Amino acid sequence: MVLQLALNLASFVESNFGEDTNQIDQIFEMAATCIETIADANQIYECKDVPKSEILEFLDQLSSKQFAELQKFFETMPKLSHKIQVTNPNTGVESEVVLEGLASFFA
Repeated sequence: MVLQLALNLASFVESNFGEDTNQIDQIFEMAATCIETIADANQIYECKDVPKSEILEFLDQLSSKQFAELQKFFETMPKLSHKIQVTNPNTGVESEVVLEGLASFFA
C-alpha cells in the first residue's frame, strides 16, 4: 500500500488553530485531509472521490507499524525555522528563540 500525501495550508491552520479537540483526532483529521491517493497492488484510489469518513475509517484500520510510517512523514517533512536573539526588557536577560512554522507567528 502506498499513500500520496500533500499538506495544504488550510488543513494546517485548521488543525493548529481550530477548535480544541483530542490530539489523536487532530492527527487523524490532518492525515485524512492530506492523503491524495491510496494505492494497492491492483488500483490507485483518488481520495478526492472518497468521503472523508471512509478515509478516517481506513486510517483507523492501519496497523501500529503502518500508522508509525504515516506519522514519520509529518515529523520529517521540511519546515522553515529561524533563530533570533531577544532581550527581556524587564530583566535584561538575553535568550535565543526558535521561530518554527506558523504556530510561532500566530499562537
